[in-house]
Amino acid sequence: MQQKSQKAVIYTNQSPNYMQFTENHQIPSPDNKNIIIEVYSAAINPVDYKLPYIFGFTIKNNIVGYDFSGKITYVPPHITQFKVGDEVFGMNKGTLAEIIKVQPDSCVLKPTQLTHSEAAALPLACQTSLQSLRSYGKLIHGESDVLVIGGSGGCGYYGVQLSKILGAKSITAICSSKNFDFVKNQGADFLHDYNSPDGMLPKNKKFDIIYDTVSSPEDFDYYPEGVKLLKNEKSVFVAINGQKKDWVRKGFSKVLGNWVQKKQYQLMLLGQNQKDLSDIALWAKEGKIKSIIDSEYGLNQEEVIQAFDKLKSRRVVGKVIIKIKQ
Repeated sequence: MQQKSQKAVIYTNQSPNYMQFTENHQIPSPDNKNIIIEVYSAAINPVDYKLPYIFGFTIKNNIVGYDFSGKITYVPPHITQFKVGDEVFGMNKGTLAEIIKVQPDSCVLKPTQLTHSEAAALPLACQTSLQSLRSYGKLIHGESDVLVIGGSGGCGYYGVQLSKILGAKSITAICSSKNFDFVKNQGADFLHDYNSPDGMLPKNKKFDIIYDTVSSPEDFDYYPEGVKLLKNEKSVFVAINGQKKDWVRKGFSKVLGNWVQKKQYQLMLLGQNQKDLSDIALWAKEGKIKSIIDSEYGLNQEEVIQAFDKLKSRRVVGKVIIKIKQ
């Protein structure tokens, strides 16, 4: 008998979490543009729990999540790059569900060396770091000195690994001293404890790229002091989040140009890019990128709440995963 409904996590208007688990969400129907995937694992990210505060009721009943890894169960006849049974990973809106429908260019084949949880950890965080360093930061092989703020977090540790892969001259990472060994193992050359009596930022070095994975409207803003650590006018401070006024400037910059942005500041917006995903898959296959799993939870109301509570604690080392298919 064909399955008529599925388990999923959806957005609601109900505080405090604005999310709920359901066993009665509609299963997507096949069409001639998209492939259908049975999801094995999905990673969660801070953007997942922040969206209701930005878009409110407009996302009610939408499925939560962006990262996935699973097996293809349907491919339209004209699509030749995939076939039924292929294991893939990628990024798409609404992935905390048993079955999802995605565009073919939103995913790539999963390296056989990776588990589904390891693959699901990659798309959003790793692409964010890659685009921040390569596209926004213009990292130059053998020349760029990089500072990663938040080196043990989901984006930060990928930032350290990718800085190494892209050939940074040196990599400095900021994190808690208890995570020094972990971050050093990802490829950091120098480490700085944000609880240091000398301050939250290192004082004895200048950088070509500062990659900030921590600053946000509800947290400390590293830019005012961080910009002082840039080497010259070509150096750049790249942030994956910022203060509310930074997002307003970002919006105006699309019309008025980058002069409305803060000096040497880039607030990155992640773009869907299959080339980036393919690069990431290759590096993962070669063992150059490694997914670190902080914890795994099941797809049920109790464990989903636990997973997001863990993520919100900001004491996560690596990625938090929801295992959809046990």
